Amino acid sequence: MQAVLRFLALLLPDQESLPKVFMYALLLPLAFLSFFAVSPTVILESIPLAAPSQVNWYIEASEEVSEKYGKGIDWQELLAIDAVRLEQDFSKSSLEKVKNLAEMFIWEEVIEHESCSINDEGNESCTSWTEIIYHKYSLPELLEILNLEDWQKNKVYIFLETDLTILKDVGNEMPAGWKPNIGELEWPVPGVYRITSKFGPRVDPVEFLDGFHTGLDIGVSKNTSVVAVEEGKVIFAGFAGNYGYVIFIKHEKYITRYCHLSKIYVKEKDEVFRGEIIGLVGSTGKSTGPHLHFEVRRGSKALDPLQFYKEGLNVYVYSY
Repeated sequence: MQAVLRFLALLLPDQESLPKVFMYALLLPLAFLSFFAVSPTVILESIPLAAPSQVNWYIEASEEVSEKYGKGIDWQELLAIDAVRLEQDFSKSSLEKVKNLAEMFIWEEVIEHESCSINDEGNESCTSWTEIIYHKYSLPELLEILNLEDWQKNKVYIFLETDLTILKDVGNEMPAGWKPNIGELEWPVPGVYRITSKFGPRVDPVEFLDGFHTGLDIGVSKNTSVVAVEEGKVIFAGFAGNYGYVIFIKHEKYITRYCHLSKIYVKEKDEVFRGEIIGLVGSTGKSTGPHLHFEVRRGSKALDPLQFYKEGLNVYVYSY
């Protein structure tokens, strides 16, 4: 026994080193936790949450204003500015609003001209005209004109560190005016049908890697109500890494997942009914902005949620 004690004593630091050891033991875990607390925030603020059709507003507006005034307007700058001003809620934008923003880059200089001449009879004749020359503000100048605070300006530049052309290809929207055919399952966000990313292969909008999207992203404002699509029992409600705050519900045939929530109104083992409000839309976890990531699963297989709302759709099934 004494030999064991002597061996353990050799493993321990000397008394003078003990305070340092305890200090490191305390600070290292705190630093580790701080890193993971900050990292998701950096990820969330690196890309504007705009659907392809919304990105097209910025492209179209920049081209139209550029042609009108003969000055190059960068659509990515417009998109980054609105991502900050609108707090990632691009449902507040429109093509006309983007055109107005693009025209704010332009300022005009008015120059008055006069030309005089004397005719053969010695009389003076003068002609005057106005010339308008268009100039373009730089991005820093426009940010000042918009009265953005320093932290907002910094966020604009953070967005512009990424080549935003990738946003033109991320996600696949449904045709304009599309509405789900409600049948076996209720729609998880009543009245909001803007799909920003379908189920299936896609480029990850945060990490820019090829991957497989196991659910349906519905673009919707933060704190919009989310409902259970069918009666069932809550099997998990809480934080789940990249999914953020989630609710998993087990139904008779399926399991549904509601992810990136800002609020959760149910708890594990709760029985919920079809159409019951269970939480609010958010942007927690690995997310570029407010939206609901909705999944339908059967065992280990992720099913294409749109098969429950649209007839004649080619359905993907993914298992892992």
